[in-house]
Amino acid sequence: MKRFSPERMASKRRRMGKTQKQLSVEVGISQVSISAIEKGRKEPRSSTLARLASALECSVDALFV
Repeated sequence: MKRFSPERMASKRRRMGKTQKQLSVEVGISQVSISAIEKGRKEPRSSTLARLASALECSVDALFV
């Protein structure tokens, strides 16, 4: 079974040149939540995953390993 990869999310965000704040505005969650997700302290909800994937221009599956 695949699991969410905080490292993939952070890597995709950095490659796009986006800050955590910019991504948080696009996704509609706080920058603190983006940080917690990227550090693996918080698991994103399925609805948030869809918005993250859209903002990062990738599939939801690309955020999993």
